[in-house]
Amino acid sequence: MLSEEVLEQLRECDDFPVPTSLMLRIIDLGRDPEASFDDVEDVIKTDPGMVARILQVANSPLYGVRQCDNLREALLLIGIDGSLALALAFCVQQMQKDMQRNLSDKVIDLDSYWRRSLLCALASRVIGRMLKRKDAEQLFLIGLMQDIGILALAQIRPQIYGSLPGDDAGNFHTRCCEAELAALGADHADVSAWLIEYWGLPQKFSVAAYCSHCITGTGLTQTQAEAFDLCVAFSGAIADMYLLSEFPASFRATAERMQALLGLNAAALADALSLVCAQVNQLEAIFAMPVLDEHLREQKLRQAQAALTMRML
Repeated sequence: MLSEEVLEQLRECDDFPVPTSLMLRIIDLGRDPEASFDDVEDVIKTDPGMVARILQVANSPLYGVRQCDNLREALLLIGIDGSLALALAFCVQQMQKDMQRNLSDKVIDLDSYWRRSLLCALASRVIGRMLKRKDAEQLFLIGLMQDIGILALAQIRPQIYGSLPGDDAGNFHTRCCEAELAALGADHADVSAWLIEYWGLPQKFSVAAYCSHCITGTGLTQTQAEAFDLCVAFSGAIADMYLLSEFPASFRATAERMQALLGLNAAALADALSLVCAQVNQLEAIFAMPVLDEHLREQKLRQAQAALTMRML
């Protein structure tokens, strides 16, 4: 739990971006059970850049069963909730970029931050779709946001991260958590949840951010977390598996927990990991950021598949 001192610093920080009018309108639509495709189209088409990105996603292999020539076709393909979640994800990406403008790699390893955030977003969505959930795009959004508390803490307490090495993207998240717990007695999951609530996003998103470390022992316990929260939490384990320089010894235990808590057996998890690996290129194109070298991710996928095959024997 965050101390009152840290909460006060968060409340008084002037460097946090505020939601744009477009983001606020998207949030309002997400709360409206009567929102229609016309309503969503009217809001999104006010931002040509957003229209272009929604079309890019709709025409990517993530969705591309057919060519979408206009925004309406893209919205119909993705759905109302999915379109709103994707639009929010693009707004949130810009807010994260705004937050990092006052930072530098001397404070935190921004490259590692983005690699993990984007992989978590992709893995959250893939897990959700494997489970046939209708909120897979919302999982993508909160997967992208779950570590935003790192950027917030780097604004108000940069000394927390001052001594962290920047040579291993896979260990970046773990080292951040260790430094935060040592300095604050809490970690960035609490801050992410606070910031998401501060921005007026749905409570289920702040709860999922708070639960994002539940499989590693902080936040709510695994039995208290909902399936939505667990999809987000396990996305971090998948992202770290791909990013760590050495294949994690804990992977088999993670696979066992995924089966026990989400019902994803070894074969289904192998399929999910293959989808994550295959969709990284599309993710990099959509967000215009490098995520993971193709050779390295295929190597990690083979190692994971071998471990899962041994588990199935």
